[in-house]
Amino acid sequence: MFNRHMSIILGYYFVMLFSLTYGLLYVKSDKIFGVALPILAYHNIVTQPGDKLNTNVNDLRRDLENYKRRGYETIFFDELIAFCNGERDLPRKTLMITFDDGYWSNYSLAYPILRQLGMKATIFIVGCNVGRTTDCVTKQPIIKHFGDKEIKEMLASGVIDIQMHTYNLHRENFNMLSIFDMMSADRYTEYVKNDIFAIHRYIENLGGAPVALAYPYGKYSERAEKALTDAGLQVTLTSERGINRIYRRAECLFGLKRLFPEE
Repeated sequence: MFNRHMSIILGYYFVMLFSLTYGLLYVKSDKIFGVALPILAYHNIVTQPGDKLNTNVNDLRRDLENYKRRGYETIFFDELIAFCNGERDLPRKTLMITFDDGYWSNYSLAYPILRQLGMKATIFIVGCNVGRTTDCVTKQPIIKHFGDKEIKEMLASGVIDIQMHTYNLHRENFNMLSIFDMMSADRYTEYVKNDIFAIHRYIENLGGAPVALAYPYGKYSERAEKALTDAGLQVTLTSERGINRIYRRAECLFGLKRLFPEE
């Protein structure tokens, strides 16, 4: 009887010691080794077969269900910033889901799936093309974008966050990289800042909290990054492929890599 009681007591203390040790190792490990952070990047969602920039809606659902089944939990950028500032922890398997451009299909097809699965996602919008079917400058036809009403609805849901994809710097020949050769360095910085202030105000006026920007076409440079940090941005994302390693320091939040499932 004595040996049995001792075995139970020793077993109890072993479990407690193991749990405590594992917990301490996890807390220390994110400071030493960082946290792996995959960021998925989608664009338009379609009901027909997909391609590089158009993901079939069934493939999207399959992707997200797959990550959910594997135990991944989704977060917004304010939660990521809080982690880097030492204000909160992250789930042990953290995932971020992003959509670029603000297409209507993000609202009509992706948003219902995210609500159903209880997963968070961020949509990076081009301010001047919100609610449009033609480009705000060239007047050429573009894929339909959702409008202010849809932005407010999605923000209120707690499922979608709205972030910045510039206000009017989203063209193949007119973006953060290409315009540098069109003007002086000082003028370039001023121009980029004004564009960021415009998209920042736009999102803020609709009830959002803009903190992050995804570079259009992934085209960025040290000059662009400097202009953005001077404008107060806390996070930037590229189109470089890969999984991020995040530490508890703010510099980890710039030049984040992403995964493009449609490829």
